[in-house]
Amino acid sequence: MGTEPLTNQASDRAHGIVDKLESTLSDVEGTVRDVSSQASEQAEALNREAQTMAAESLKKIEQFVKEKPVQAVGIAFAAGILTAVLMRKR
Repeated sequence: MGTEPLTNQASDRAHGIVDKLESTLSDVEGTVRDVSSQASEQAEALNREAQTMAAESLKKIEQFVKEKPVQAVGIAFAAGILTAVLMRKR
C-alpha cells in the first residue's frame, strides 16, 4: 500500500524516459534522412560532372587521333609495351 505511490512514480519516470527517447530517435531519424538526401544529391552531381569530363576527354582524344594518326598509333604502341612490362613484374 505504501509502495503503490513509488510504483506509480517509477512507472511515470519510465514513461517519461521512453517518451524522451522516442523524441530523440525521431530527431535523429530526421537528421539521418536529411544527410542521406544531401549525400545522394552530391553523388548525382559528381556523377554528372564525371560523365561530362569523360565525354570531353573522349572528344579531345578522337580529335587528336584524327589530326595525328601516326603519333596516336605510336603512343598506343608505347602504352602497350609499358603495360606489358608492368604486368610481367607482378
